[in-house]
Amino acid sequence: MQAGRLGLHRTGLDAHAKLHHNQVHAVNLVTGMSKPLGPQVTPVRVRNASSRYIPSGRYIPSAASTSAPASVQQINSVHAPGANYNAVANAGAAKAALPSWKILVAGILAGSYIAFGALLSVSLGGTIPGIAASNPGIQKLIMGIVFPLGLMIVTLCGAELFNGNTAVVTTALLEGKTTLSQVLKSFFFTLLGNWIGSVLVAVAVASSGIMSSNSIPLVIAAAKTSLGFQTVFIRAVLCNST
Repeated sequence: MQAGRLGLHRTGLDAHAKLHHNQVHAVNLVTGMSKPLGPQVTPVRVRNASSRYIPSGRYIPSAASTSAPASVQQINSVHAPGANYNAVANAGAAKAALPSWKILVAGILAGSYIAFGALLSVSLGGTIPGIAASNPGIQKLIMGIVFPLGLMIVTLCGAELFNGNTAVVTTALLEGKTTLSQVLKSFFFTLLGNWIGSVLVAVAVASSGIMSSNSIPLVIAAAKTSLGFQTVFIRAVLCNST
C-alpha cells in the first residue's frame, strides 16, 4: 500500500514537471525567443532529509547565488607621510641596486629628454621678440611653462635624472636599505649619463642649424657662464629644492 502511494506521488511530480516544461515552451514560441525563458531546470528528483521528493520543476538556486557577496577592497591612492617615505626608500634601494650600464643608459635618456624640453622652451621663447621687448616676464613665463615637458617625459619613461635620483637614493641610504658604494655608483653614472644625453642633443641641434636664427640659447649660455661660483651654487640648490 505504501509503495503504491509513493509511486502515485512520483507520477504526479513527473506530470507537474512536464506541464511546467510545456508551458515555458509555449511562451517561447509566442514571444519568438530562441532561448528558453527563465532559468533552466534539469528534470531531476531531489530527495530531502525526510525522504520526500521535491518537485523537479521548481527552481533551486545554487550555493554560489545564495552565498554572501564577496567583500570589496577599496584602493586608496593617498598614503600617509610615513608610507610615502618608506616607498621612496624602497625605490631608492632598487635604483641603487641596478647595474652600472642600466643606470648610464637611463641617465643618457633623461639628459636627452631634458635637452628636448629646453630646446622647445627656447624655440618658443625666440619666436616672440615683441613680447620679450615689451614684457620680458611674459616671455619667461611661457618658456617656464613649456620646459617641464622634459621632466614629464623623464617621469613617464622611467629615466634617471640626477637631482631626483639623489634624493631617492640618499633616502634609501639613510634607512639602511643600500650601501654607500652603491649610492656613489648611482650618483656617478646618473650624472655622467645626463651629461652625455644633453651634449648629444646639443651637438645634433647645432649641427642641424635649426637654432641658427635664434639668439636666445647664446644669450642664456653667456649669462649662466658669467656668474660667480657662489651664485651658481646657491641657484643650483634653490633649483633642486623646489
